[in-house]
This record gives sequence, structure tokens and C-alpha cells, in this order.
Amino acid sequence: MVYPAIQPCCNSHDQCYDTCLADKRQCDQQFQQCMLRACSDSYSTSSRPPGSGNPLAGCIIQAQAGYSLLIMTCGPFESAQRNACMCGQGSPEVSGGPGQNATWAPLTSPSQPVV
Repeated sequence: MVYPAIQPCCNSHDQCYDTCLADKRQCDQQFQQCMLRACSDSYSTSSRPPGSGNPLAGCIIQAQAGYSLLIMTCGPFESAQRNACMCGQGSPEVSGGPGQNATWAPLTSPSQPVV
């Protein structure tokens, strides 16, 4: 079962990854907090009809599993950054980003040369 309450968190996380020079750790932490808050807000015990099981626990398990998968891989983040940024020549100040010794800028920036 996919918990619809967390879908807006997924959308926000995608937008964060799609922002040039985003901080992966910050995107992922915001995603985790958003999902846990959405689970709590949407599936609290006071809002559940009698006999409906425990959707709060299931939602939290799904949120934690999704977060755990994200922190174990960089592929989706790197791909989103390649699509969100363009690479220009040279400066190592932005080390650790895609390409390591490159300057990254939003694709919409007219001041960056395309190489």
C-alpha cells in the first residue's frame, strides 16, 4: 500500500533534487521530516475509525524505508543535478558536485558559457 499522504513530500523532494547545486543531505532530511509529519497528521489514532488497523505505523515504516533507500544511493541525485545544472570550465570551489572540478550553474543562467 502506498500512503497518499506522503505524495506531496515526494514531489517536494523531486523539486529539491532538481534545484541546481542542491544539498543532497538537506533534501533527504527534509523529505524524511515531511513524510513523518504527513504520516502523523494524516493517520493519527484520533482520526482513525474503530477497527481500521494501524495506518500510522504502516505509513511510518514506508517513510523510513523510503528514506533509507535514498541515503544509500547517489544516482538519482546526480542525474537530477546533471539535468538541473550546466557545467562550465573550471573552478574547483564547487568540489564534490557532479564533475568535481567544474563550475555549476542553473540551466537558465545566461551568463554561463556552454561548453
